[in-house]
Amino acid sequence: RPGIVWGAVVSGLDEMAAACQDLWRTGAVGETLNFRRL
Repeated sequence: RPGIVWGAVVSGLDEMAAACQDLWRTGAVGETLNFRRL
């Protein structure tokens, strides 16, 4: 498949997978994004 490999997970893959799964399930619950013109 085309693409560029720019990194590799060498440790902590289980923790990263759990965090990704949580983010996928709960999304950005409690997060806000604000824009302000200076």
